[in-house]
Amino acid sequence: MRTPETSQAARLIGRESVQGGGVYRSDGTKIGEIKRLMIDKIVDEIDSGLLIYRTSSGPEILLTHPGGPFWSKNDEGCWSILTWPIPKGIAEPSYLLARAQSEFANESLGDGGFISLDPVEQKNGKILRGFAVRADLDLKNFRSNEFSLEWPPCSGQWQTFPEIDLIGYFALRTALRKIMPYQWPLLLEISEKLGWRITGANARFGS
Repeated sequence: MRTPETSQAARLIGRESVQGGGVYRSDGTKIGEIKRLMIDKIVDEIDSGLLIYRTSSGPEILLTHPGGPFWSKNDEGCWSILTWPIPKGIAEPSYLLARAQSEFANESLGDGGFISLDPVEQKNGKILRGFAVRADLDLKNFRSNEFSLEWPPCSGQWQTFPEIDLIGYFALRTALRKIMPYQWPLLLEISEKLGWRITGANARFGS
């Protein structure tokens, strides 16, 4: 993988545009495709994901922290982009958009188009197919699903936990430190396609 250009590339942040099925920089360079992807795998081996980013103060990535007692004391290496199982053998932006909007009180996102990312293999062996989209979301509107778990184990007591207990935008360097290692290629690919430099910055959280 080539190293992204530095100062010139950094000035292009936030200037990508969509024409037909392609995503282009301001200088006309094609950097991605918007397309419907057919998955040649059985249904239960595929997850879909949205890498949501914003560029108002430099590139920042939206990450989520898993809820529940197993992750409550962990921070680095356990955050994730938004992901969902695919009910059919097809990963398409319209499905991801609908799922994401339902969890953000139907807030608008995806107006700038989707950038297809290469699939990655997760720790459990399932394939994650991701798309990147630019959106500056109001995180106060986020609503996580919940799940029930017997906790403590073998106690006979059932508790309810959010699937996601924290959500926030992070600068690239911070996101690389916090995100699950198997999702690193997604951040590196979108950084290369959009010409981002990975520099230090503080994370920003929604309340």
